[in-house]
Amino acid sequence: MTALGAFLIALGAAHFAEPAGLVTGGAAGIAIIIERVAKVPLFITTLIINIPLFAAAGRKMGFRFLSSSLYATALYTVFLGILENIGHIAVDDILVSAAVSGVLTGAGLGLVIKCGATTGGTDMLAMLIKNYKPHIKPATVINITDGAIILAGATLLGAERSFYAILSVAVSTFVMTRILEGGSAAKGVLIITKKAEEIAASINTSLERGATFIPVRGAYKNTGGTAVFAAVSERQLPKLIAAVKEIDSSAFAVINDIRGVLGDF
Repeated sequence: MTALGAFLIALGAAHFAEPAGLVTGGAAGIAIIIERVAKVPLFITTLIINIPLFAAAGRKMGFRFLSSSLYATALYTVFLGILENIGHIAVDDILVSAAVSGVLTGAGLGLVIKCGATTGGTDMLAMLIKNYKPHIKPATVINITDGAIILAGATLLGAERSFYAILSVAVSTFVMTRILEGGSAAKGVLIITKKAEEIAASINTSLERGATFIPVRGAYKNTGGTAVFAAVSERQLPKLIAAVKEIDSSAFAVINDIRGVLGDF
């Protein structure tokens, strides 16, 4: 999984982001800027950036994390060196390049992080800063550094390409989050009703989903009752709403987005 993740990140950078001039932040973004200015290969810049970061991390990070990250970064650097020297996938549409780069990068980062590693760059920098300054959140460091890199890219390659770079980062973040959180999006429905048994039975039979009874007490009338909670897919939500209205037209329901579900769903 680590090798596949490193390959996908390198593929997104070498065959989609760099040819389209998309500076998407991180070590890859810096490498693309330097490649455009000084014609230095992407893998060399990435290697130069990561060496001091890993040297500094050697005293602070655990051996397992450090060794896994070294492995992932080494693979990423090798893949970059190979991929940027073979024929690129021809894509003329910058929007397609931004989207595909985002999907590949997000999927690759998700796999690498899920294995307990990182490919260095701004992620490693954020972790190092957190060790020295615990009150500074890693996400803040990543956002600031990536923002500065994208801004530098806008100065060099124009604002239009930076907008596409931001789109690519958004797609990457979405895909990475889905992989890390299990990939199953769902809706959580909490139903406060006087007919909890009937609604739960309908959920069990017609939707083939589980339901949970929760004792509740209303603050306004100070009366007790039973609520029903269920996690359903987005496609099943309209059917659940229709069933609740049919069984108890006075029921009160709250619907929330669930970004990931563990277990048999």
